[in-house]
Amino acid sequence: MGPHSLASKFQVADSSPFKGSSSRRGFSDIRETSIRARKVDLHPPQGVRGVNHGDLRLFIDSAKPKDWEQFLPSGIFYGVTTNPFLLKDAHVPCDSETLKHYACNAFAQGITELQLQTWGRNAKEMYDNGQDLAFCACGGSSIVVKVPCTEDGLKAAKELVKANIRVTMTGLYSVHQVLLAIGVGATYAAPYLNRMNTVDKPGMEYIKNMQTIIGAMKSDMRLLVASINEVEQVTKLAACGVNSFAIKEGIIRQLLQDPHTNNIAQLFEQAVAQNKVAMGEYKRSKTI
Repeated sequence: MGPHSLASKFQVADSSPFKGSSSRRGFSDIRETSIRARKVDLHPPQGVRGVNHGDLRLFIDSAKPKDWEQFLPSGIFYGVTTNPFLLKDAHVPCDSETLKHYACNAFAQGITELQLQTWGRNAKEMYDNGQDLAFCACGGSSIVVKVPCTEDGLKAAKELVKANIRVTMTGLYSVHQVLLAIGVGATYAAPYLNRMNTVDKPGMEYIKNMQTIIGAMKSDMRLLVASINEVEQVTKLAACGVNSFAIKEGIIRQLLQDPHTNNIAQLFEQAVAQNKVAMGEYKRSKTI
């Protein structure tokens, strides 16, 4: 049941904090009623099946289920991140009803967290669509709403946080924007590393400075670094305390491979085979 039919069922008043909100909403009350009925948990999970990832959170930065199916079994990924570019590339319509089924598919594959990006021409539309995206949670799943770090985006994020919805301020290009994300109460802030570099900003230096600011402010907000082109960028930032990364398919392949490790693994297998042959010969010699 979508938010439109829910609105007619409960006949609740419009509760949007933005002037001129459509009467089809009243989504805060609708959401709370539905969450109680379905026991949806919008708070961050405390861990999955006893797996200890430390502070590390790696995300598959892809809207393609085939990428999830390929890489989630590795066990190293905390969740999936998407944005309108990725949805377009995967031919997934950017509407709440489609994304609800899409989210359930993602959580069925065992992820802990899914990040979906809101959209809108102003703060009210971003807030309304963000509410709908939070409603896409299935069972005890966890959805984080990504919000562009613009003036309207900050206004929408403030109200989403007040509604107990976790947000990621996304599209950070400047160091000072991390202060805005901390101030609005975001769970994550997503700087675009190589997009910074393409506009002649020192991406690595900026992100290190952002992480220093987070520590100085004693904030528990995480940097979720996106637009990564090399595995070495991940390791260098991790050494500086950055603990969350959104990684695309090509970089994931690099992350999971090392030719020397692959070679030694083959040598291990050869040793196993040789050991079996040697033991067989030894047992035969003992019987003679």
